[in-house]
Formats: sequence, structure tokens, C-alpha cells
Amino acid sequence: MTISTSQRTRWLTALVLVIAVWLAFWPALNNDFVNYDDGNYIVNNTNIQQGVNWSSLKWAFTSNEWSNWHPLTWISHMIDWQLFGRNPAGHHAVNIALHSLNAVLLLFGLASLTGAWWRSALVAFLFALHPLRVESVAWVAERKDLLSACFGLLAIGCYIRYARALSWRWYVGTLVLTACSLMAKPTLVTMPCILLLLDFWPLGRMKAAWINAQQSAANRPASREGFTRIVLEKLPLMVLAAISSKLTIWAQVAGHSVVSEQVLTMNLRIENAVVSYAVYLWQMIWPNHLAVLYLHPTSWSASMVTVCSCVLFLISGIVMLSRKPSIIVSWFWYLGTLVPVIGIVQVGAQAHADRYTYIPMIGVLVAIIWLIPEMMFHRPLAAFLASLSVALCITLGALTWIQTRHWRSSIALWQHTLQVTTEDNAIAQVCLAAAMVRNGSDPALADAHARKALQLDARYVADHDIYDSSLIQQERYADAIAFLELVIQQLPESAHVHGRLGELYYKTKNL
Repeated sequence: MTISTSQRTRWLTALVLVIAVWLAFWPALNNDFVNYDDGNYIVNNTNIQQGVNWSSLKWAFTSNEWSNWHPLTWISHMIDWQLFGRNPAGHHAVNIALHSLNAVLLLFGLASLTGAWWRSALVAFLFALHPLRVESVAWVAERKDLLSACFGLLAIGCYIRYARALSWRWYVGTLVLTACSLMAKPTLVTMPCILLLLDFWPLGRMKAAWINAQQSAANRPASREGFTRIVLEKLPLMVLAAISSKLTIWAQVAGHSVVSEQVLTMNLRIENAVVSYAVYLWQMIWPNHLAVLYLHPTSWSASMVTVCSCVLFLISGIVMLSRKPSIIVSWFWYLGTLVPVIGIVQVGAQAHADRYTYIPMIGVLVAIIWLIPEMMFHRPLAAFLASLSVALCITLGALTWIQTRHWRSSIALWQHTLQVTTEDNAIAQVCLAAAMVRNGSDPALADAHARKALQLDARYVADHDIYDSSLIQQERYADAIAFLELVIQQLPESAHVHGRLGELYYKTKNL
């Protein structure tokens, strides 16, 4: 039995949630674009800067630019550019607004599913204010996380209506919104599995199907619910997931973003996946030293892999022994929704990323909050729990405010990354060097960071024209030529760098 809440109290709670989100992420409104995908996605993307027209819409649906097929994300950036142009504040405001909407959708969706308003409210507040959300909200190029989650949560809301009324109108809504989610980012290819978990708990459709099967065996009148129906209604969603997966692989292969097994062996990927599952749990509990990029290691120690494996097996064992549907479903929500981004198919240089916890963390929070005894939600313990919850939310909001400040500029972002991870991060070093050049900072220090990056990973520096492009934009052609000649010394076979040098020699009349 849960405390009843008036409609007025519910909307007031939602309003407080929205205000809390805006306060926590307010520094983002003063943040600049960063030189990590924001340029490719928005600032230097002429297709986006056309705004919404037939040509740009055609490009959005047919492009695999930057190794992604996410037409709705491209369209959202086009609309932003039409509204705000090069002013980053408007782009950031839309991200915060989307995150606020997602928090409210989670609040009402979870309450509708479970009937437990205050538990749902606590989950929504912890989800919305946690510092792990910063990467998805403060990074304009990560609009795709927010947009995909928004459509996904709306799809789940439609499915709840469908499951209770078995109305095909709501089922069609589920399909359409799931397709929209996948066209924003293919994270929720696990949607069929998510809905099956919800059928088990809290919708209880699996139990109803079991009772229906028993009635049929006893030749008694059966209801409309059955295992066959529950499975068959997921097939169209599976087709959508398969199409989205195919398009995603096409885009990533075309963009040369998929890391080969010669670079990262399957054993290392599996080890990293195990460690990442445990790392995400730790970051949820202790969100310290968060960064935009955690480089994939060349190896994991056997002790680290063993400890993380034991933690996961221990938690899984306790969850199954608890025999509590709420805990079991929540834990498998966490494990399952991380599968598409856990790195078995490795895309990019990251070992793990804060943004990947956006949807999976919901499962962990529900598991934790539903472990709180029911008596805690009633007087006099309710006052103690409320005070503790407010203190925790304020703490998380303050940490989020601080973490958002690290995204105020490219220089601040990469300096923080090098400080909390490792200085042996070629990507952070060269991005910091490029940011310092564009900011007019100490040229000698910028050059030192670029040389450090070249020393750490010459191939990355050669393949990505981050530093020399910044020098060229500042018309420092001699410095750009000198740097590329250093790259050529380490990679004499790089046709790309030879081409860049040729262009610069031509530009400087050195025929």
C-alpha cells in the first residue's frame, strides 16, 4: 500500500523536478561548443547550417556522415541552427529542456507502472541530478542521447496503455515512437527485451498468461492474454531493431569507426566489458573523476577482471535469490540495456563512457529504491527518508553543477580530462593543443601538448587534422608545415599527411 497523492501534489513534484534540473545544469548556458564532435556535428557542418529544407532532409535520411545514421538528430540540430545560429546557449538550453522532459516522463511512467509515486519521484530525481548525466546534457553533440531516450520513454508510455487496454492504437504508437528513438540514436535496439521485462514486472502480463494457460488446460474460460500474443507483438519491434542495427553497422563501417580485432582482440573486449559493468556501478555510487574520454587500455590485469567478475556474479546471485520481481527486472534492465554500448563491437577509442549510463542507470536506481522497506514511506520514518533524499539530491545537484562547469570550454574540458585520467592520452593532448591555438594561448605550451600527442599516438594525429587545422585557421602556415613534417618523420607512408603538406606548400607558394 502506498501513500495516496493528489493530482496537485504530482504536478508540483514534477515542477520541482524541472526546476532542480535547470538549476543543476544552469552553467551549461554559459558554456561554449567544444572541439570534440561539436564542430563536425554543428559548427562546421554546412548541411546542418542550411536549416530544414528538402535538400537537408534528404541528406539527413541518406547520410552516414561521422559514422552515424540518425536523421532525427540531424534534423534537431538543423532546427537549433535556424533558431540560435552560432550562439551555443540556445543549443545547450534545448539539451537541458530535453533532459527535464525525460525526467518528468520517467517520473510519470514509473508511477503509472508501479503505483508507487514517492518511490518513482525519488528515482526520477536521482536519475536527473546525477553527475553521470552531464556528458549527455552539457555536450551539444550528444543531443542524440536525450532525443533517443525521450522517444523511448514515450514509446514505453504507449506500451503501458496498450498492455492495459489491448488497444491497437497504442500499439501503433509504440512502434512509431520506437522507430523515432532508433532514428535519433540506435541505443534502444533492446526495446523488445525491455518490454518483455516490463511484462514480467510490474505489468504482470507473464503471470496473467500463466494463469490463462492453466485455465485452458482445465477447460475453463480463458482471457485474451497469452504467451504467444506477448511474444508475437514484439516481432515488429525486433524487425525495427534489426533494420536499425544494419543501418548502424553500415554507417560505422563506411566511416571506418569499427575497431578491428587486430587492434583490440575479442578477449580484451570481453574483459573490458566485464570491468565496464562494474565501473559503471561504482561511478553511480561514487561519481568522482568523471571525464569525457577514458581511453581503452591495451590490457586489463587478471586481478581486476577477476574482482569485477566476482562482483557481477555476486550481485546477480543475490538478485535471483531474492525472488523479488522488481529487483530481478531492474537488474536485467541494467545488464541488457548496456549490451549495445558495452564494446563487444568496439566503435571509438573509449573503454567506457558516462553517456552510456543514461538509460541503464534507471534499472539500478529502481532496484535500490525498491529495496527500501515500505514502512520508510510512512510516518514517522517518511520524514527521515524525505530529509535524507533531499540532502542526497542537493549533493548530486551540486556535483553536477561543478561537473558541468568543466565543459565551459575546450581548454577546460581537456585540462580536466588529463587531470583526472592520465596524461598518456593522445586524443586529449592534441585536442587541448588545438583548443589553445584557437584561443590564442601560449604557443609553446600548445606545441608541447601536440608533440606529446604525436609521441603517444602518431597514427591518430596523422588521421585527424585537429592541430594543424587550428594552426591553418590562425594563418600560422609555417607552424603547420613544421608540425606536419614532424608527423611525416614518424609516418613516412601516410598519404594523407603528404597531401596536407602539399596543400600547404601550394598555399604558401612553395611550388
